[in-house]
Amino acid sequence: MDAPARPRDSRHRSTSARAVKEANRAASPRDTGESRRFTPALAGIVASLALLAGCKGDDHGRDNVVDASARAIPAPSSPPEDTSPAGPVLLNPPPPKVAEPGLDDPVAVILRARELAAAGDADALRTHVAGDASHLPVATIRRLVGEAPPGEPRLEGARAVVPLGRPGREDGVVVLVHRDGRWLLEPSLTAQWREVAPGPDAPPNATLSLDEALAGVEGEGDLVAVFDIVGGGLTCRLFEARAPRTVANFVGLARGLRGFIDPRSGGWAKRPFYDGLTFHAVARVRPAGAGGDALPDVLLGGDPQGDGRGGPGYAIADEVDATLRHDRAGILSMANKGPNTAGSQFFITLRALPELDDRNTVFGVCDPVSRLEALAASPHDDAGALTPPIRVESVRIERRARSPR
Repeated sequence: MDAPARPRDSRHRSTSARAVKEANRAASPRDTGESRRFTPALAGIVASLALLAGCKGDDHGRDNVVDASARAIPAPSSPPEDTSPAGPVLLNPPPPKVAEPGLDDPVAVILRARELAAAGDADALRTHVAGDASHLPVATIRRLVGEAPPGEPRLEGARAVVPLGRPGREDGVVVLVHRDGRWLLEPSLTAQWREVAPGPDAPPNATLSLDEALAGVEGEGDLVAVFDIVGGGLTCRLFEARAPRTVANFVGLARGLRGFIDPRSGGWAKRPFYDGLTFHAVARVRPAGAGGDALPDVLLGGDPQGDGRGGPGYAIADEVDATLRHDRAGILSMANKGPNTAGSQFFITLRALPELDDRNTVFGVCDPVSRLEALAASPHDDAGALTPPIRVESVRIERRARSPR
């Protein structure tokens, strides 16, 4: 369900600026020299803990999948026109939890968390917090859940956004995620929360429905995007039924039906957006293994600037479906700089990355993995920027019958 319209570029303020700062600080591992590896152009991937929003501002400013030692997502205080890269997020391993029964209502979870925080029951409180943030201090969680009365939850697939305070006078929001049959508080998403900034109110910026984006696509079978690349391409099956808005945006851009701001002219344009762009970077979402992994975690593309900072001039709302997970190599997902900031940049996973679930919108799966691995093994600098970038000649949208296995 689409989020209610709000003034352009507006966003909820967190209940407490101090809580936001603590949440982001707690989610960010100490910066080491290793944090500069594989953090080029993935702001979206790291934006969820910076979803490959990933590289630090002084590291080429590209979008990238960041390594576990990289800093977390930009604070919500960043301006809407934030030029940091977009990407997947990086999380610390959660401590063991004691069992407290889960609650099936987001508001009930918030109220219970307030009770437990007031009582100082840290163990029970942390059973109501998503694993990647359950290490946060009780005081920080208490400030994030606030004291104002919770309003009606807005359900967004596997996420719930609960406004605090009276209608029209909200005092921030609390974001929860649905995992393993229960609602859990998500402090990092709460700290980063912003409403979607749809861009200028201009006819070329009209959002396309899925039917409009697919008009004229002939044939039967799965909807696929074919990436034509010298040396061998990729075929990505798109999840049109479970991520219709994201697929409509991607297909509309690929087919030249969706307007975007041309970075060269500064004006609105309509042409096949992805043709001639590149896979510009690789990145890590988690630390390399003890012996060092041969491949990074994600391959990044879709940036008209080629440095991880570009986009189409507008943002789209996230689509979080509990059945769409970053559960294998080849998952096609939107890069972002935090909630509701995706535009045109995307990444493809090289392995299962559950850390990104509920943070980045999964909208397809790509094959063959062997070709994906070959692309990700291309030369790159220490920040993850591919040298040279891999040119995508075109992205074709068509339907294909699925081959029997």
